[in-house]
Amino acid sequence: MKEKRISKDCEGFKFDGKVIIEKGITINGNLECAELEILIFERVRVEGNISSEGNISSEGNIYSGGYISSGGYISSEGNIYSEGNIYSKGNISSKGNISSKGNISSKGNISSKGNIYSKGDIYFSYHIAYKKISCRLIRIASNTTFERNFWREKLTLFGFKKVSEMIKEGCVDSIKEKLSTLSISCKKKIINAKWTKVEKEAIKLWLK
Repeated sequence: MKEKRISKDCEGFKFDGKVIIEKGITINGNLECAELEILIFERVRVEGNISSEGNISSEGNIYSGGYISSGGYISSEGNIYSEGNIYSKGNISSKGNISSKGNISSKGNISSKGNIYSKGDIYFSYHIAYKKISCRLIRIASNTTFERNFWREKLTLFGFKKVSEMIKEGCVDSIKEKLSTLSISCKKKIINAKWTKVEKEAIKLWLK
C-alpha cells in the first residue's frame, strides 16, 4: 500500500493509500484515505470529515470538525471527539473519552476507559464498556428488526406482554410516545426487572 507521511499543517486531501501523521497538526478540510495512523501522543485536528476505507488508529487524541468514518476499527490512546457522527465497521476503542455531537455507531464493540457522550443515539452489535454514558438512546443493534425482536422477547419473558405488543410496530418517536403513557409504577417494575447493566441503561432511556 502507498504511504503518505504528514508532519505539518495542511489543507484537506484525498489519498488512495495509508496516511501516517507524525506530529500534532491541523488539517483544514476533509481527510479521505485508505487507512490512517497517528504516531504521536498529541492532538490531531481535522476541521472537516475523517474518512478511511480501513483502520483509524492514534497514539493520541482524534478530533474531527465533521464526521469520523472507518471501514475497519477506530482506536485511540487518547480521546475521540467528533462534531458529527462516529461510524465504524469494526470496533471503536479509546483509553480516554468518546464524544460525538451526532450518533456513535459500531458493527463491533465500543470500549472506553473514560466516558461515552453522544447527542444522538449509540449503536453497538456485541459489547459496550464505559465508566459513564450519556446519549439519547442506546441501540443494541444497527438492524432495527433484530433490536425490536430482542426487546419484545425480553419484555415478554419478564411478564410485560402488553408492553411488548406496544412496541410491535412504529418508529422510535412513535414507540417512545406509546411508552410515555405507562404509569410510573409500571415503568419502575420494568426498570427493576433482571436486565444486564447495559440493557437497564437502554430501557431507562426508552422509558424516559
